[in-house]
Amino acid sequence: MTSNNESTIAELFDFAFDLQQKLESNKIEQKFETFTIAIDKLKLAEDKIEELHLFSDNEELNEVSSNELRYFILYALIGWLYEYRTSNRDQRLDEIHLAINYFIKYLQLCKNYGLIQHIPREQDDNN
Repeated sequence: MTSNNESTIAELFDFAFDLQQKLESNKIEQKFETFTIAIDKLKLAEDKIEELHLFSDNEELNEVSSNELRYFILYALIGWLYEYRTSNRDQRLDEIHLAINYFIKYLQLCKNYGLIQHIPREQDDNN
């Protein structure tokens, strides 16, 4: 793969997606560094996607090219990586908050394109 600045969205996404799949299926040792590499690649892809405005609030799903559909899961992948990355105890709460924020970003994207009607809300333990 080329350097991060020269890498395409597809290269960044594919590399990180492959790492995530291997981490999920335990095909590689689950090291903090491996999670961090995957997160960094996906965040670079996220920056490039936002820079190019690939997704828009006023666009419909049928307007998204089939090659770009796979990027819908980008935010969910980053959330998953933050959720399962083992970090020290002091950082764990921050990592969970990052995971939640990325999952919400994913759900918001799905809602914007009509894939879901509403974003589920957190429920209090008292309810």
